[in-house]
Amino acid sequence: MRHFMLWLLLLWPATGLAASPVPTEIYAEVDHALRPAKVLATPEAYLGRTLLLGGVVERTVSEPGNVLVEIVCYNLTDDDRPVQPDPVLGRVLISGSELDGAILQPGRLLTLVGEVVGRGQSDTGALPLLKVKFIHHWPTAEEEAEREAARRYYRPYNHWCDPWYYDPWCDPWYYGPYPRWHFGAGYYRHWH
Repeated sequence: MRHFMLWLLLLWPATGLAASPVPTEIYAEVDHALRPAKVLATPEAYLGRTLLLGGVVERTVSEPGNVLVEIVCYNLTDDDRPVQPDPVLGRVLISGSELDGAILQPGRLLTLVGEVVGRGQSDTGALPLLKVKFIHHWPTAEEEAEREAARRYYRPYNHWCDPWYYDPWCDPWYYGPYPRWHFGAGYYRHWH
């Protein structure tokens, strides 16, 4: 039992690094035996099958009761994040009434699970059409910068230090090699 717990503790960080944003119940519906390139070449032969794809938004068209998004397909990493264009997959249309056209602007990276429903018309011609079951939009560089600013605002000092354990090296008011060298707020807070 002790060896099992040791292996569990050693493998636990690795499982968090390769976590997909897709919920497990939806991920179980994906037909992993299918090759997306084969399905997208002849979508009529695979109607009703479920695929996991990723890419970048090329164009968004909002229609009454529906949003149509054209995506350039990308290769996915182990955590299902799109990384580089895949010319074999090409372009795909996705549709769904729950899609938000304001968020799905050109340049946005997506990971999605969709059901093949045939072909749809686009300005570039007839493209494979998927009905979205799940979509995850990855944050843009601006959104990441806002999150980092919020993290720094709420935790202005080293976030690796435990806030409930006093360590002079993690004290934001400490500036010298010995705690009593600096008589700022840290001195009065911790040493009196």
